[in-house]
Amino acid sequence: MSTTPPAQTESVVPGLSTPHLNNSESNPEQDIANTSTTEKKPTIFDITHDIEQQLNKSLESLEKNQKEMNDKIDSIMQKVTNLQQKSN
Repeated sequence: MSTTPPAQTESVVPGLSTPHLNNSESNPEQDIANTSTTEKKPTIFDITHDIEQQLNKSLESLEKNQKEMNDKIDSIMQKVTNLQQKSN
């Protein structure tokens, strides 16, 4: 009884073939798959940078509004003081 070794089958996993190991042929399925995933997705650093910029803009706006409110309050207080002095 002679036993022949089982025939080796080449398993091809899309996206994992290496051209120089597969007779210099590229995998067309891999090329199609790569073009669909080449869009740039934001990283966590991009997102945190955007959040930081928005927070800084909000802080600047709040500080500006606070200064305006303080100026108005100071003006009203000065008018009240002037009225009190005139009434005495």
